[in-house]
Amino acid sequence: MLTSIGAVGVMALAGANPAQATADWTNWATFEAYSSNNASYGYLDYRYESTGDGWYKAQFSYANLDDRKGGDGWGSVIRSHYDTPAGAQWGIVAQNDDGGGDFNPGETYYNVKNVWFEVCNWNPSSDATYSCVRMHKKTG
Repeated sequence: MLTSIGAVGVMALAGANPAQATADWTNWATFEAYSSNNASYGYLDYRYESTGDGWYKAQFSYANLDDRKGGDGWGSVIRSHYDTPAGAQWGIVAQNDDGGGDFNPGETYYNVKNVWFEVCNWNPSSDATYSCVRMHKKTG
C-alpha cells in the first residue's frame, strides 16, 4: 500500500514538535537504521515544510536498502508510518528480496504529520516482518 506519506518526519523522528511551524523547507537530514539483528540496513534523506494548517508537505530522497545476510530466505523493507486527515497509514518506501538491494529516488507527500520510518527484515513469501528498528537521524 503505497500512499502519500511525507511530512513531519524529522519532527516526529526527533521526538519534538516545533514551537512555530516554518513556511520554508527544513534542511535535508539523513535517517538510518540496521534491523535489530543487523541483517538489513537502510537510509534516506528527508525534509518537510508546514502548510500552515497543522499538516505538512514532505520529501524523501535517495532511499537505499540492503539485505546484508543473503541466503537466509529473508529480504528487507523500509516502511513509513504517518497520520493523514483520514487516520493512521503506512507505506513501503523500499523493499527487496533475499540478498538484494533497493533504491527509491524520492517522492513528495502532502497532508501528513507524525511521520517515522523503520527498517525490518521481510519475508517475500509470507509478507512477515521481524527485527524492526525505527530509523533515527544520522549523527556525524
